[in-house]
Amino acid sequence: EGLVGNPLSAHPKVDMPSSADDDACNGKRLVTYGYRAKPSVAAVTSGRGLFDSDLMLYEFDEAWRAVRKRSVSLEGFAFVHDFVVTQHYVLWFQNPCDFDPLPFVLGLKNPAQLISYDPGRPTKIHIVPREPASGRKQRCVSIPACFVFHHARGFEVADGQAGEEAIIVDSVVLEAFPAFDELTRPPDDSERAALKALDFHAVPTNRFVRFRIDLASSDDAAVSQTTPRLRAVEFPCTGAVPPRAPHRYVYGACVAHASLNNPFQGVVRIDMQTAEEVLHFPGPRRFTNEPVFVPRAWPLSEDDGYLLVLVYDAEGSRSGLYIYDAREIEAGPVGIAWMRWPVPYGLHGSFVPNETFGVL
Repeated sequence: EGLVGNPLSAHPKVDMPSSADDDACNGKRLVTYGYRAKPSVAAVTSGRGLFDSDLMLYEFDEAWRAVRKRSVSLEGFAFVHDFVVTQHYVLWFQNPCDFDPLPFVLGLKNPAQLISYDPGRPTKIHIVPREPASGRKQRCVSIPACFVFHHARGFEVADGQAGEEAIIVDSVVLEAFPAFDELTRPPDDSERAALKALDFHAVPTNRFVRFRIDLASSDDAAVSQTTPRLRAVEFPCTGAVPPRAPHRYVYGACVAHASLNNPFQGVVRIDMQTAEEVLHFPGPRRFTNEPVFVPRAWPLSEDDGYLLVLVYDAEGSRSGLYIYDAREIEAGPVGIAWMRWPVPYGLHGSFVPNETFGVL
């Protein structure tokens, strides 16, 4: 297919139509995208930075054939780590950021430190039809400046004709991009003094937000937002939801304080309709990573399954896989599989070359 070597997102999505959908013949698809920033004279002369962006949307069938490949061009530098897939659309949230590679080339900064955030510009939501021949139009709507790393899930509400749907998106939203210059430890900080001195309350807070995008409205009125809880969260996932159906619950790693930022030390399930939250905290100096939902073989409800969470126990220098009944998170894990070796606390996952952590 000529795709070898092309960049791909870390967050592909699986989409599967029901027999009643208008695209039922397509079958199950894996939807993902690649991203490239390209130097642009037009971007420089218009004052939008050094780069414009090219996204390449891919859809693979179950035989791994690229049955759809489509280029999408965006003005400006687009920091898009994740995206949303619904029945008829893909959505990217373009954060108001710029990128300057020169300090990295000179060996002065790491890649995360090259990104700057401009709170004076809006965050843009790009809504792109998966099938251009459907008659649906690509749109871009703006919301007040914020930063989005991860989305939990999205779905459509067919209130009107094609192209006039409402799209519901649940995301983790930061009030601003973190200042990595302040979060990065110096190489000689062997006693972790810089880390211990960090004021976590000053770090931008991640919170669950539900967006409703009404495609029948004008651009200025198309988006509404609700924040069910002020608790800081990250790494969202959803449960046993039928393909393309609405969901109610979102799971994530969370902090202990109800509104201030801290390290993630708990697991939360938030009802995005009622704002009810269900929590469990493994204990002091235990830190939670990304939860993964595993449905039972024949789930009877959205929360009928297990939540798997890798927890790092700093006191005992060990890691364990916590297994929760997703219907009763507050009851604590139904089992813990302690690992032979600790897994360093990290983002999404960890890789150590030439090292075996052993069996559970």
